[in-house]
Formats: sequence, C-alpha cells, structure tokens
Amino acid sequence: MRNFRRSFILTFLTIIYVVGWGGSCLAAPSSNEKNITPILSSLLLAKAEIPNTTKVVIGSDGVVKAFKGKKMQSAVKVFVGYTVDERTNYTYTLITGPTGMIISSQGVITYNVPSTSDTKAIPITIRVTSIEGGWSKLESAQVVIMATEVIASGVIGSEGGVISDEWEDVVLTVPVDAVTEQTTFEVLRGIDEKGYYIYTVKSSTPLLKALQLRLPDPQFRKAPQDSNTIESSEAFKSAQSQKDLIPKKREASNGWNLWRYWSANYAKITSGIGAENRLRNDLPDNSEPANDNIDNNYHHDAAALFSLCSAPSYSETCGDKDPVLFIHGYSPGGDLGGGKGTWGQLPELIANEDYAVFEFNWRTNARFVDAATNLADAIRIINLFSHKKVHIIAHSFGGLVSRAYLQNYAVGRPYHDDVQSLLTLGTPHSGIFDEDGTYHGLSFLKGQDSRLFKACLQISCQQAGESTPNAWTVEQFWGPNIDFSFWFGIDTDPGKFIAQIDDTAGDHKIPVNVLALMGLPRNANKTFQNGDGLITYAGQRFDRTWRNTKVHQNPLQIGEGEVTERILGVTVYDSDALPGDTVSNAVLSHWGPSFWGYFHSTAVPAYIAAYPIGAAEPNVSNSSIVHTGSDAPHAALTEIKAWLRLNHSAPFTPLTITLNTQVVDATTQLPISGANVYFNVNGSQVSSAETFGVTNENGQLSIELPFYALSKYTALVTKNGYHNDEFDTGYTTGLTPGWSGAEFGRLELQPDQVATGDLSGQIVNATTGLAIPNASYTLIRNSLDHTGVTDSSGNYSISGLIIGTYELRLSKTGYQNETYFITIHGGQSNNGSANMREILSDGQMSIRLTWDVDPSDLDSHLVKYDASGTQQYHIYYSHKSDSTTGDNLDLDDTSSYGPETTTIQSVEASARYVFAVYHYSGSGSITTTSNAHVSVGYGSNSTVTFNAPTSGEGRWWKVFEINNGSIVPCQNNCILDDQGSVFNATARSRNVQSKSETAFMPDWLLDIMANEMPAK
Repeated sequence: MRNFRRSFILTFLTIIYVVGWGGSCLAAPSSNEKNITPILSSLLLAKAEIPNTTKVVIGSDGVVKAFKGKKMQSAVKVFVGYTVDERTNYTYTLITGPTGMIISSQGVITYNVPSTSDTKAIPITIRVTSIEGGWSKLESAQVVIMATEVIASGVIGSEGGVISDEWEDVVLTVPVDAVTEQTTFEVLRGIDEKGYYIYTVKSSTPLLKALQLRLPDPQFRKAPQDSNTIESSEAFKSAQSQKDLIPKKREASNGWNLWRYWSANYAKITSGIGAENRLRNDLPDNSEPANDNIDNNYHHDAAALFSLCSAPSYSETCGDKDPVLFIHGYSPGGDLGGGKGTWGQLPELIANEDYAVFEFNWRTNARFVDAATNLADAIRIINLFSHKKVHIIAHSFGGLVSRAYLQNYAVGRPYHDDVQSLLTLGTPHSGIFDEDGTYHGLSFLKGQDSRLFKACLQISCQQAGESTPNAWTVEQFWGPNIDFSFWFGIDTDPGKFIAQIDDTAGDHKIPVNVLALMGLPRNANKTFQNGDGLITYAGQRFDRTWRNTKVHQNPLQIGEGEVTERILGVTVYDSDALPGDTVSNAVLSHWGPSFWGYFHSTAVPAYIAAYPIGAAEPNVSNSSIVHTGSDAPHAALTEIKAWLRLNHSAPFTPLTITLNTQVVDATTQLPISGANVYFNVNGSQVSSAETFGVTNENGQLSIELPFYALSKYTALVTKNGYHNDEFDTGYTTGLTPGWSGAEFGRLELQPDQVATGDLSGQIVNATTGLAIPNASYTLIRNSLDHTGVTDSSGNYSISGLIIGTYELRLSKTGYQNETYFITIHGGQSNNGSANMREILSDGQMSIRLTWDVDPSDLDSHLVKYDASGTQQYHIYYSHKSDSTTGDNLDLDDTSSYGPETTTIQSVEASARYVFAVYHYSGSGSITTTSNAHVSVGYGSNSTVTFNAPTSGEGRWWKVFEINNGSIVPCQNNCILDDQGSVFNATARSRNVQSKSETAFMPDWLLDIMANEMPAK
C-alpha cells in the first residue's frame, strides 16, 4: 500500500491566486500606438509629489514570473507607511507591456501567456495616480516568461490520489474530495531569470481543498548551467538600480559589506481586493500547499548579514572589538527590512565607539522561529570571526526573533550560548493583542496603540497577537475559501508565539541579561500617552504580568539573566512615570519644553508630519527636534553605549565536529570524485562554507561542521551524470563534540538513469532470531510511503521501487521502534531483512551490528573493566555470555549481513566498557565494502547509530566506550591492525609478550590479543 507522507525537509514556494476582481480594464498600447488620454489626465492631476511614506510595488522585487500557456495575475500594491493602502482612490494605467496584457481598475495585471511565446523578460510600466493625493508615479517591472515543461500529469477524481515525476522527487497529492469529478492535473516546471526551477500546478476543474506538492530540497532547485535561462532587460536593470525599495534595505555600500544571505520559501496570496501578500513557508517539511494557479518558488532572499567590518580583512578592520548585531522590526511588503530607514546613523555611531557592527536583515512575513534559524547562523558566522559572544540590539519584532533563538524555539538551532546580551527597543514582548483578554490560556492586556495592525497581512503579526486570516486564506468566487494555515505551521488563534515565550523556565529560560527600552511619548496636554504610537505600554512590558505597573529599572532575575526596563528619555529622570501621568518637571528640565518623547518609528504615519523621531532612529543631525541642546544625544544612543560598556563580550569560539564520509557509485561501488556534499542540521542547511565539501579522488570527504547537541545531520549530494539525492544515515550528535561520532557513513549515488528494483526480507527478534509476524513496516523515500504488515513468517515484499536510498521503519507492541536505511538497486531483488529488539528496561543496553555482503564474517567484541582497570570479561563468538552479569552475545553470524546483538543487562556506572568489531574472514574490508552499522539502544533513550569509517586499513574497528554510564564514540585512530611487525600475517591473534613491540596498541586490544581466539 502506498500512501502520502509529510517529509521533514526545508522547501520554498510562491502562491499566486486572484479572484473576484471587478471594474474595467485597460489594455497595453501596441508598439506603434500611444495611449495618450490616461497620461494626460494623470499629468493634469499630478501637481504634488508622491509622499516619501508612500511606495508602489509590482511583483516580487519588481519581477513577475509567468509560465507559457498559463494565465498570469499580479496585483500592484500601494504602501503607506507600514501597510498596504486598500482604498480605491487610485487609478492604474498600463503604459508599456505585451499585447493582450490588461490592468483592472483595482490594479490587477492579467496576461494570458501564449504557449508559443519566447522565453524572455518583458519590461512593463504602470502609472499609478492618487485621485485624493494629487500625485502620479511611473513604476517599472518585468514579466519573466519561463520555459515550461510538464513533469507529471494524471487524472484523479473525488477519491484522491498521487502523481509524481519519474524519480518521485516531485509528488502532488490530491486529498479526498478536493474535486467533484475526474480532473486532469499537471505539474509544470519553469526556469526563472536566476536559473532556479519554479513549479506550478494546473487542474482542469475547480478545487475544493488545498493540494500538497512535495518538491526537491532547495539545494537541488538550481537548473543545469546549459538550461534556457532569461536575461533581464537593460531598461529594467537601469530602473531597478534606481529603485527605492520598501523599506530601504541595507545596501552593500557606504562602508557596509554583505557577508551572507539566506534564501527561503514564500507563498504569495492575492485577496479579492488586490491586497497582495507574500508569506514565508519555511517549515522543516518539503511538503507544500498547492492550488490551481500556484507558483512554487525557492529563490527569494529570506535574510542577509551586513557589516561595517570587512570579512577578508576582519583582523585589520575590527580586530578584537566586541561584536554588536542590529536586528530590525516589522517590514511591509515582504522585502528585506532594516538599513538607514530603520536605524538612521545609530550603527555608525556605535561603530565609532570601537565596536564591530553587524546588521541582520530579514523578511518579517515569516514565522519568528524560522527567521530565528537564519539569525542563529548569522550569529555563528560572527562568532567564527570575532571569537566573542554577540550583543544584540533589536527593534520591535526583531526582539521577538531574538527571543525565539535565545529561548530555544528556532527551527533546528538550539541556543548555542553565543550571545552576550539583548537590548530591545519598542519590542512587543507581551504581544499586539487588539483587546484585553485570555489568549492560549494566559491573560494579556491590549497591545495595539494603533489601528495600523488591522491592515497587516503577515504571519508575524498573527503570531504576535493580531488576527491575520488573509495571510493563509485563498478566496474563491466559485466556492469555499481554502485554508492554508496548517501548511504554514501557524495557530489560527492569534498570539501563540507570545504565549510560548511567556514560558521562561527549563529549556526556554532567558539565558542573558536583557534591557527593554520602551517608547512613551506625551501629547499636547503634556501627559504620557498609552503607548509609542504602535505598541501600548503594556504590550512593551517584558513580562505580561507586570501590566501597567512602573518599569523595573533595577535588574530582576529571570532564568539565568537579569531583565531591566526603562522608558526612553524618561525613567532616568522620573522612575515612576506611567501612561496618563503628567510629564514631570524633572524630565522637562533636562530635555526642555520641546521634548515629546520617542515614538515607535518614523514609519508610523500619524506622527510623521510633526515629530519624526522614532525609538530606533537616532541621528545627530535631527537630534534638536526632540530636545534642546544640539549636542545632547538621542536617548537610545545614550542607553546603548552605557549598556555595552557594562557588558563586555566574553570570549567564545563555536563548537565544531569533524565528519567523514565517502560517496560511491551505487551500481559499481566505485568511489566518485568531485561530488558536492552539503550538510543539513535538523532539516535546515547552515548557510556557511562550513557545510559544503567536495570528495577527493577516493570519493572521501572529511569536513568540519558546526556542532549542535542532540541534533540530526543529513547530507545532500550532487554530481554531473548522477541523480541528486539526500541521505539520512541515522547520524545524531551527543551532548558534546566529544560524545559524538566522526563517521557519517558511505553514500551510494545512483546514475542519472531511472530504474526500479524489488525489496523483500524477513523481520526477526534480535535476541532469539525468531520471526515476528504482524510487525508494521513503512518504507519511505521523499513523500511516498509503502506500508503494510509482515506475514505469519515475518516476511514482506515490495516491488517496483525507484532506485535510491529508503528509510525502513518497523514497529510492534512490545518491541522498540527500529529504523534501517536500505539502498534499492535496479533490476534485482534487494535484501530487506531486519530485526527488532524487545523494549529495554532502565539501564539495559542493546548493541546491534549489521553489514553488507562483504566481508562475509564480522564479529562483535565487548570488553568490560572494573573501576580499578581490571578486566572483567571479554564477550565474543567463543565466549557469548558472562555468568555473573548475564551480559551476552546472541549469535555469531558468519554469512554476511548480521545482525549480531550484544546485550548489557545493566550498565554499571563505575565500569568501563569497550565495544569493537573484528573482520574475521571474507573479501573486502570494514572501511571499503562492509557499510557496517552499530545501533545502540540504551534504556528509554533514543537509539544511537554508528557508521563504519570509510578510510583506514585494519581488521579492527573500535566503535565506542562506555564511561561513567555515558557512551563515548571513537573519533580518532578507530581502525587498527593486529598484523605487521607485531603479529604474524597469517595468525588471527597471538599471545603478546613484548610491550615494546605493542606500544602503539590500546589496552583493550592488548588484552584481547593476550589470549588466543579459537578458530571457528
């Protein structure tokens, strides 16, 4: 039986859906024709310049992607400050564009792309005119017509079903009752102007439910270099270079250097009134929501790391300076935020104080936990260069992203103890709820100090407390709306993330000192307002239970850190100030009568006209606007400088591990040189040179990787002439690098010619060898499952499997859940025999050895020493059981595969154990052909897998030791020989007398060799 499964890998998409557009449309003029009337009317109307808080955006950063033979629709967006202006007081005129393109009165561009169209980028120009504001603006963009191919198709009815491409890398699942009749589905693939694959789904009838589309890992989305890619038009490039993006992101200029950027997946949903929204769908899952007219796009910049330091010459430019990382807040429109528009000159002013300054730019239409994954990687990069912990200065939502990482909520990135301190400006720590109430079982006060949040269409607003259903709902004029919230991994009840970070105990404790700076401006009556113009005073409180009490200006212990609060420019002079209070004389005597306090941001339209100073935007040139005395600094600058002086960065060097692997041809078993190997941690690639390597002439790779405790590592391998594949070898780290193995295992890459093979095997008891009937099995590759139960003899079989590496999961009541990794070779029946261990009691350990056909005979050896170092036993094929403890080896397999299972009935904390594998007989070797695995179950703990080394010569493999009750993997010199100058080349063992001859050998091996091992 083959079912759909949600796989847990990163993926990326764009969803475009436009329905219910009304009003008249204007067609583009032909090349020899002028559309004069709209232009004249616009010129007559436009007497005022477009306000600097208003921006016009078309597509994704000025690019609209289109498939041949498919309808393209995209909405023009007008932003006022933070939000999309959904009023209808705009007219839209298509000035230039292809024949047949039209634009509606609501700004929706529609173009039925001819199937015969050339693959190219078409420049378009739209004029947007504000009737109310009296301004008009030309905006340029380009429509990218992509080469299109159908990679999967099929007919599916109301019963649901699955279609896939030939490699089953792209899988479309249609759920039950998604359609009411037999429907033809097609999965199309195009190549965008950056050379990345873009996917879309077409259906011949309307849909009632969301589909699910599984795409290859983003690392595999790059099209071959000889593919038909598109060049941007020169006119568009010129216009784009002069474009003022929304908001103004950090540019690699004026002393700023781009260090790194990250890409991610987005879903673009256009609502019925033209308010287009782009959402990040960066889940640990390659299964994506899909619908008719859905374009799945990977290559959007999700985040970027900039610095005033130069990476190539870091030691010269920033030397031993403490690193400071700025993180901006909410950004409208789905573009990267930050830059001068957020911070003014603050980063430069801090750099002048002798700090190494960085900025993390991110798209705020994301889950906080996903953005925190990129933030964790950015911090690690800074650590690698500075060898110090990082200070974070975060504005607004940037503080929530910081807390997601610090409190261990980042996807795949546990907190690494690499941050020195956190300072937040106007962060809604207690949410942006629109009214007092109980949310997720907790009591919160109203957090909104503006109605602007009502226009937010981003997931981040939903997570922070404002309901944004348009962020995950596709409106359909012909049927029910389709809810995509599940695929975005969000709770439809607002504020779930705020409720999560309210838990500051255990793994979610606050690990660093925090200074929370809040904005609380006054009104014309000289009384403090309820908030900073966007977030209420209660919403800015670090702890929801503090509500409207006075700030904690003295440090308060929370978790491992101390939290301090202050109102910007106020608390230092009046520690009792609260909303509604009259501004004290002490405050006014310091700042002067012109002091109005600090608003959330200059992008808050209500305050732009008169008082444009925001909490995050200190600028010496305009400091006189907020206080008397032009030499008096912005309050935020004063607070930050004092904070940094009190909290010097501690030395810190990120932990690493070294992993060894080998890539071989799955058919010939010969090594593959020049294969590119990328490593993921917990399903997310760390965007750093640390995670990429190329195999040598022996197909081997030894690579230093970032270390994350108790984390799963997987590899993605690419090579011309072979099919790209992802490999899970079961490798998981321990608590420390020293408790983590060094061997990732051998990776078998399939030639790029699709084929099928069969799988059959028997499931047996690991201890008794008896068959296990009715054991449930699930064979998994990509998004497809093959499930069933074993027959009365413990047998099962599956035919017609696409070649590649599969994961076999076994389960049955009374047994541990077991996982195996099996490679399917084409044109043959592959061995899928496996065993299951009975559930272990506390302290009990089961050690299982399995291997491939060669060598035919590998042996398990377990040596135990007491606290004084005296050997207690040596359990192996000739001495299978210890009468004192009951520790035992179940059997000696001499004809390939195994398993051999060694059981320790109760691990003694004071004892030392050594487990090793010996190549007794048969061709090949442990390192070149065995593909051996040792799986260790320890009480109720998770199973740990050790993979055979892929380099070294010798007949012994030391796998691990047990010291003080903990497993310590062998990391160096794990392959040893018992022959050469010391041992007779033909003898299996020898009674060793001369220590001088054996000084290179470890004690456990000397003890084994001291007594003759009998022949079998």
